[in-house]
Amino acid sequence: MSTKKTIANNIKAIQTGISLLENLTDSEYNHLADPYFTASPGKHFRHILDHYNCFIDGLKERHIDYDSRCRVSQIETDIQSAIKASNRIIDQLKTLEFILINEQKHAERTIQVTNCTSVESGTTAPVESSLERELIFLHSHTTHHFSIIGAILKLQNHRVDPDFGVAPSTLAYEEKEQSQKQCAP
Repeated sequence: MSTKKTIANNIKAIQTGISLLENLTDSEYNHLADPYFTASPGKHFRHILDHYNCFIDGLKERHIDYDSRCRVSQIETDIQSAIKASNRIIDQLKTLEFILINEQKHAERTIQVTNCTSVESGTTAPVESSLERELIFLHSHTTHHFSIIGAILKLQNHRVDPDFGVAPSTLAYEEKEQSQKQCAP
């Protein structure tokens, strides 16, 4: 898969999140489904956007530090702030896509990534990664948190698209299974 396609998939995922946000009330966005979940949908959205911001900020120095998240509380409590932040990230991803069209070698260069993997051992030493690998991580991370957001909203009896938060590989598998069942004698 090309890096440009992976960027497009990330943009599509964020747009899916915006579509959901546009149909939520403030109460649903801030609801804590205690004791089942320890964070509201808003906190999950903020967490997703924090990771994208770390990615974008880290590209300048080719060092992404996922621990240096800003954790802007307004994004986790205010839907309009989350939508604006999401649209800014989409714009930045589109700019990155434009740069890659003109400079493929940019996508092939290594990136250093750090991330805390345990409280006891702290942040890992930087490891080598690539633009493509980090975009794949971000998409997977977003899908994972969308799944949690969907579960929280379902507990509030909010209708959620059945595909929201489902991994693309799962959707492809289910589609294949369904088509095989229809073709079976």
